[in-house]
Amino acid sequence: MINYRKSFIAGIVAGIVLWLGLSPRMATPLYEAVLMPRYRNQDVDKINSAEVSRVHFVARGIKLEGMLYKHPDSQKIVLYCGGRRSNFAKLALPAKALLRMGVSVFVWEPAGFGDACSRASLHGLVAAGLSAYDVVVSLGYAEENIVLYGESLGAAVATYVSERRAASGLILQSGFSSLARLLRVFPTALYPQPRLANTASLKRGHPPLLIVHGDEDDVVNMAHAHRLATAAGSNTTLAILAGAGHYALHSRSDWFEAVSAFLRSL
Repeated sequence: MINYRKSFIAGIVAGIVLWLGLSPRMATPLYEAVLMPRYRNQDVDKINSAEVSRVHFVARGIKLEGMLYKHPDSQKIVLYCGGRRSNFAKLALPAKALLRMGVSVFVWEPAGFGDACSRASLHGLVAAGLSAYDVVVSLGYAEENIVLYGESLGAAVATYVSERRAASGLILQSGFSSLARLLRVFPTALYPQPRLANTASLKRGHPPLLIVHGDEDDVVNMAHAHRLATAAGSNTTLAILAGAGHYALHSRSDWFEAVSAFLRSL
């Protein structure tokens, strides 16, 4: 009986140690590799045209690349932060949809995304977001004409940037309230910095905000959108798209109407 009890206790201790060892804070490289898998670009050359130009920049010493979709008749630009599966080929679709709304668009690949060198990391992701914003300013766009747009994981990047840079508006599409609440495996303390807690960021203030979410999103439940809107408070518009899931919202007419109306209001 004593040996059995010792074995039982040892098993519990070993399980706890293993659980802690696999936590995002302890196994950060593994966590980041799962959270941000690399999807190489395919057919990226096909999206090149007269309206698109490549822009090179640096974040945390790593050479990165962005693409400027320039609208000839607009001083307004959308800085688009893509989701975890983003690369230039996929970012071309929302970029062209936004371009039809009469604004320029800047998309970019962080380290570890698409064909960008190095491995993906949370620190690298948010640092690239800040550097991408600074690139947009260096291209001649005024702060009051920059709109931050984040899709899914990119919503956390856009929110992070909005706390540290001025913008005329912020759009969060299919975003989560926090990674800890989304994953629900470990307590918040066992997640590394930056923890990407969007609700906490929005409570500290934000520019005019549009939250767009599908009511059939099976990746980030619609409840996250309501938490974001509650945390953001005033100066916030919540657009729930009936029948929409997590992907390809930019192909829907109700997405186009909600986003274009918001851009016109700024």
